[in-house]
Amino acid sequence: MKILIPTVPHSGTHLIHDMFAQAGFESSPIQNKHTGNTVTTTHIDRDERLNRVLSMMNEYQAVTPIRHPYLVEESWRRREQPLEPLYASLRRLPALYEAGALVVPVDSPQRDKYIKRINKSLGINLKPDWKTVVNGFHNTHNLTYKDVKPSDEIKALTRELSYFLSNFYEDIMVEQPKTVKKKRAKKNNDDELIEVIALRKMMDDQTQEMAEPGDIVMKMRKDARIMQDAGTIKLPI
Repeated sequence: MKILIPTVPHSGTHLIHDMFAQAGFESSPIQNKHTGNTVTTTHIDRDERLNRVLSMMNEYQAVTPIRHPYLVEESWRRREQPLEPLYASLRRLPALYEAGALVVPVDSPQRDKYIKRINKSLGINLKPDWKTVVNGFHNTHNLTYKDVKPSDEIKALTRELSYFLSNFYEDIMVEQPKTVKKKRAKKNNDDELIEVIALRKMMDDQTQEMAEPGDIVMKMRKDARIMQDAGTIKLPI
């Protein structure tokens, strides 16, 4: 069985890789030709890497660890890494999920449930040891997303990806797109021509000819209201 672990950097790559290694899978670089039980890791920090992963998923089973976006951003920030590549990488995660990757939220209280699903689905016996995670300054595995101060950008991105993240984090609710109610345009028919009876000589707005008293003429509705009040026209009998 060939396992491929495509990840966003600093979201649990080594943790999931080591579980497979301890279960007897041989670690091998992605450029090698793989046979037997092997485990390979790669990042999806560029589009070409994502496309390579998607093309390999017919032959490999992808297993992708994720962490709450706030915590991943904090890890990147502590390493003084530019954050734009992180945001782009996070946007690539739904494509993996939709293509059939098995996702493990490594910071979720329900994470063991996802490992059990993998074991059952693949017929293997991964034994997670969450305590092996190193909690140095750069790492944030001992924190929750509530312990960090997220940027406005990662807040917006989490809302954008809520349709995906809500499958794994109960605190993330699906963000419904805001609908703007369109105001119904008032029908403006003031310039509509209507038939009226002239009570004095006046111009017909349609023919531009003078009409005699008693003739039916065409006048714009807005003008007809005024002229009717003035007693110079009336509606046809």
